[in-house]
Amino acid sequence: MGLVLDDNGYGTMEITALGYLQAGYPQVLDVYEDTSGKPVISMDFVYNTPETEVILYANIPTFDDIVGNHPEATRTIVSVFISDSLREEMNAPDEPSSGPKAPMTFTAEDLGLEGCDLKEIILGFEEQIGQVENEEITITKTGENQGQLMLSNGELNLTYDPTTGKLDLSMYKGFDGDEEIKLFWGDLLARYGPDMKGVELKGILFTSLIFDPADFLM
Repeated sequence: MGLVLDDNGYGTMEITALGYLQAGYPQVLDVYEDTSGKPVISMDFVYNTPETEVILYANIPTFDDIVGNHPEATRTIVSVFISDSLREEMNAPDEPSSGPKAPMTFTAEDLGLEGCDLKEIILGFEEQIGQVENEEITITKTGENQGQLMLSNGELNLTYDPTTGKLDLSMYKGFDGDEEIKLFWGDLLARYGPDMKGVELKGILFTSLIFDPADFLM
């Protein structure tokens, strides 16, 4: 992927969320003077929809400026993938699968959804694509550049890089053998707002869920 900047240093390109993932989830923008040699600028960025803006040499806030309550935050579901096998499992008769379970499964209890119809919830994700919803968040500090981001349905651990303004986020389910399994993960990018007033956080979170078939109430 590449683009040519105009005389004012601006450039645009179009890419879908799926295309971004297929491209390897790039997180660094390299700027070259020409098609040879090394980049003259490298900037971390976080993919965001419907538009991702990368500002070179932007003013990066301190972690202390980010910590606190953000009541006007919003979230939007941009893409949902439901595998053919999961759709088949959801539409199967109301009988637990007799086959072996996946090595790591997420159940209704894991998500705080005891007694809920997970089939209805998962299909509801598709219906919510593109809808902007309020999602108040709170960021707390647990170390020099470590903390937690609290959402309505859980807490994500975060690490802040004060040189790039990137917050790396993750929420872990547990272990599959020696491998730690993530329930949510993603990045936010922090920048001071216009005229250095306030802080703007933009980014994207991913989740990959495997459910116990017995959780689907038909």
